[in-house]
Amino acid sequence: MSMDTSAEPRRRFAPSPFILRGLAIVAVILGLLSVASRLAFIYSPRGITNDFTQDYVSARAWMDGLDPYGDTTQLVNRYFGPNSPYDAIDKYGQGGTPHPPTMIIAVRALAGLPYKAARVCWLILMAGAAALALGWFARLIGAKRHTAIVIGIGGLAIPTVQTDLVYGQSNGLLLLLLVVAWWALERDKQRQAGIALGIATAFKIFPFLMLIPLLRMRNYRAAVWTAGVTGGTTVIAGLVMGFSRTISFIRTVSPANVRFWRAAPMNLSLLSVPYRWLTKSVWRPLSASAPALAGVIAAGFLIMLLVAAFRNRARPVGDVFWAAVPFVLLATPTVWETYLVLLIPGAFLLIRSLMEGQRFRYFWPILIAQAVVLIGLFPGLPPALHMSTTAQLLGYSLPMYGLVVLCIGSFVAVRIESSPAVAA
Repeated sequence: MSMDTSAEPRRRFAPSPFILRGLAIVAVILGLLSVASRLAFIYSPRGITNDFTQDYVSARAWMDGLDPYGDTTQLVNRYFGPNSPYDAIDKYGQGGTPHPPTMIIAVRALAGLPYKAARVCWLILMAGAAALALGWFARLIGAKRHTAIVIGIGGLAIPTVQTDLVYGQSNGLLLLLLVVAWWALERDKQRQAGIALGIATAFKIFPFLMLIPLLRMRNYRAAVWTAGVTGGTTVIAGLVMGFSRTISFIRTVSPANVRFWRAAPMNLSLLSVPYRWLTKSVWRPLSASAPALAGVIAAGFLIMLLVAAFRNRARPVGDVFWAAVPFVLLATPTVWETYLVLLIPGAFLLIRSLMEGQRFRYFWPILIAQAVVLIGLFPGLPPALHMSTTAQLLGYSLPMYGLVVLCIGSFVAVRIESSPAVAA
């Protein structure tokens, strides 16, 4: 006769203090080394091959009275010389920087410095913002102060954070602003939440879709503040940079960048799928040419994602705000692996559930999907230009599959009831 053990208490995951101290030391060392390695890259011969470069040369052009949204390749040649080792893909004529005027204005504060000094300052600022965001969020969800500090520094070694730092992106700042917004919403400080999300939207347009969880939670004041700060910041940026340049960005530069990059193999947006396989591009020049059909399918995906974002059940993270992030990313026309930094708080909530002994239906597939999106693109993938179908489906698209699984998991990951957890 078999013994029924279903009533046995589930034990917490509780490693010994010696192991915890060792892990903390390793985490801090890895976090610091990840930043140090990015510093070494800046001073290497290929140190300008990152996204910060396009904003830096745009800000320099603006300082010199030139069009900051001029062709990036031409501006790079002007300020770094015609043989500079900038990314070869830009030679296909993607146009100017895809970032809004607010970003150019922010970088202009560093544009008076030599490039390497400006790049080091940007690296330190973004690494600091990411570490603060991760450590603070860990503290907010229950970690002790020293543990939160270790998590903040050690979190810099997470692969997607490392990628964000090496490309000179600004997602550490966006992550910090999203954590500020979440903290404010938890305390019913809707104005502060709206201001944080509005500033985030001013730097990168896609955080505007975080209006969805605000509306779901009936935080209407926060939604109004988000829209107001976004609009006000855009107007101020237009006054500072010039309305003609701002309008040029909205009408010409931004749409041109989306058209160029929407079919890129490394674009993780679900909207990129029909454009990748149904339109000709630099990456797949022999693809079928059915842009109208691709547009219809992409529109269908967008509607599906927006509806699903409004109706998702916030499982298993248990938080409507962070559960919306995978939907927002999949619904954004161009999404790079650096954006996956914004999923780390959701991963922390999932890990907390695991350590508290909670279990969910489909827990392990969701945990694996979370790991995949935090790793991002695996190293060693073949070059993006004219890659094989296999490399696309089984290489570059893996993080997108992880995002899809996280979205599905928010509907199906029902908690499995068990006895209260006890310490081991």
